Amino acid sequence: MICHFIGCTALEKVNFKGNTDIGYGTFGKCESLKQVNLSSKGTVGTRAFQECINLTYIKIPSGVNLTGESVFDDIPNIIVEEGYLNASSTWNRDWNKTSSGIVTLKPGK
Repeated sequence: MICHFIGCTALEKVNFKGNTDIGYGTFGKCESLKQVNLSSKGTVGTRAFQECINLTYIKIPSGVNLTGESVFDDIPNIIVEEGYLNASSTWNRDWNKTSSGIVTLKPGK
């Protein structure tokens, strides 16, 4: 599934079911988006959540691959519950290139 909600101001929470493929900039600048729960399998592309300034929580299961760069750039405060990243030392280099904001990595359950 590929959806485009760039700049949507009404979207606050997204729960994906089934295989999820989120393309380039899909949720970019969705300023009201606060929470995202990804399904167990899929991909997240470049700049998928860039500038979602109110995004505070995202769950990334181990079957989801972050395939792009700058996925979470320009988000001031986000908690990432993950199974894929495993608190990788490449986190800021690959997925938060601007290193803006506070990113807290929590081990997935």
